[in-house]
Amino acid sequence: MLEALKQQHQQPAVRDRVIVFDKDKRTAEILTVEAQNEERVMAGEKSIPLSDLELFLSKQGRVFVVNAPTDYIQATENLARVEKNTIIRQIAQYKKPHEERSGGLNWQTILLIGGLILVAIIAAAK
Repeated sequence: MLEALKQQHQQPAVRDRVIVFDKDKRTAEILTVEAQNEERVMAGEKSIPLSDLELFLSKQGRVFVVNAPTDYIQATENLARVEKNTIIRQIAQYKKPHEERSGGLNWQTILLIGGLILVAIIAAAK
């Protein structure tokens, strides 16, 4: 039992990573994936569309690779900032849905009842 715990501490956890190769600067950046959905991967300060990534497998987990010019990499950073700002704005502007008042009549209910009464009067007059 103690030996199994030691092995778990020695073995790194399986983590997805993104490797960003900058063609223009001839640099590489290795980032840990923070979030992923069906459209994009968030890693570091970048939001990269899945369609632009190439997937590889390693013993430590999945590795997404993108080989792009500097302009593209800067665009992924801008996209990440926009997404974070949008989320923050949505949180700040969140309003609780109006709670239904029990026992009270709203105008739609009154209009519906009025319409039913009008139909009943017309039907009774014939």
